[in-house]
Amino acid sequence: MSDESLHPWNEPLAHTLARDRDRLPHGLLLAGPRGLGKNAFARWLAEWLLCAAPAANDRACGHCQSCQLLGVGSHPDLHVVQPEAVYKSSPGLLARYALRYPPEDKGKDSKDSTVIRIDQIRALIEASQTRPQIAARKVLILSPADTLNTNAANSLLKLLEEPPPDSQLILVADRPARLPATIRSRCTRVEFRLPDANVAGAWLQAQGLSGADAERLLALAGGAPLEAQSLAGSE
Repeated sequence: MSDESLHPWNEPLAHTLARDRDRLPHGLLLAGPRGLGKNAFARWLAEWLLCAAPAANDRACGHCQSCQLLGVGSHPDLHVVQPEAVYKSSPGLLARYALRYPPEDKGKDSKDSTVIRIDQIRALIEASQTRPQIAARKVLILSPADTLNTNAANSLLKLLEEPPPDSQLILVADRPARLPATIRSRCTRVEFRLPDANVAGAWLQAQGLSGADAERLLALAGGAPLEAQSLAGSE
């Protein structure tokens, strides 16, 4: 597995979770502003939880069957649900897994859905009821979870109230306040905060930006490194 899935400013959070691998709460809510690498963190967490022999540095081993299957997008124990518009416009590993859970009954001329729909959650719940096929547990990721429509959120609540054994639910949200309080109360919140400007600037420079550009774009992005990187690639 590649270390690129975990950003340097999120490594302390990763280390904190890694200490409790066997005692993690069933539901985790990764919450914080856009552009801090929460999806990358969710990917790291999935890699690490599914790995048969995680390394001492809080990384997956990269060699076991789980790691090999996850990297090529075919691990049967990783399940990702995203709005259709998100997984079609955001290439990456999570989007490849989200293709397994498209919204149903979509007309040919319909626009791509921007919300997570109830049929997607029902399919996820059905998949969660079976035992893991390869890894010790299943990992279920919803991103962005704050796009759940009302019916989907009510359906997800049932999964949180009666979690299947050997499963880990990870919700990713830029705007967690949009989630119903009943869902938030059943998840342990993992708070993502803006990194130190020096750490963010050093990372941006490692991506090829000059020091002056990194500082300017960070200011425009409100201190969020990935937003600053996105601005660097725009006009």
